[in-house]
Amino acid sequence: MFLHGASLYQTERHVPLVIVPPGGSPSPRVVTQTVSLRDLAATIVDVLGFKVDSPFPGNSLARFWNPSAAPAPAHATAFNQALSELFPDPDAIHSESMQSLTPHWPMAALTEGDWAYIRQEGDVREELFHLGADANELHNLAGDPANEPTLERMRKALDRLRGGGLTSQPSQR
Repeated sequence: MFLHGASLYQTERHVPLVIVPPGGSPSPRVVTQTVSLRDLAATIVDVLGFKVDSPFPGNSLARFWNPSAAPAPAHATAFNQALSELFPDPDAIHSESMQSLTPHWPMAALTEGDWAYIRQEGDVREELFHLGADANELHNLAGDPANEPTLERMRKALDRLRGGGLTSQPSQR
């Protein structure tokens, strides 16, 4: 993919994850819920029995093979969000022509259920996609007044996960 790592669309963010739970599983399962890489450390800590006082963010994925392994989330969307961030890497862009093709950074994306929200700072570009109806993210719904409540919810959720607006540095959460 040309300029891989220069956008936050699903084609670059969505990665299959295969987990073989301890002791196997009675039957294979396909999980369609959104999960995040930050959930991996929380999962390992949970499976090893060190959940108490865990310093890792995220939510254990053990709930997919053992529903009693993880408590119910405090907020219903907590298990259904994935944060992605993109920051400039000047060493990766060598030629002047390549620099003109790269987006303005920083960028962040939040996937929540069937919705994907992408925000690019600087010129403050926002994109909102309903993945159930538009899996290829071809139709930006951010300008549609009917989607304003969803757009506002996604803005607030992204700011909450990042600890504020976008800056030139990755989130520490």
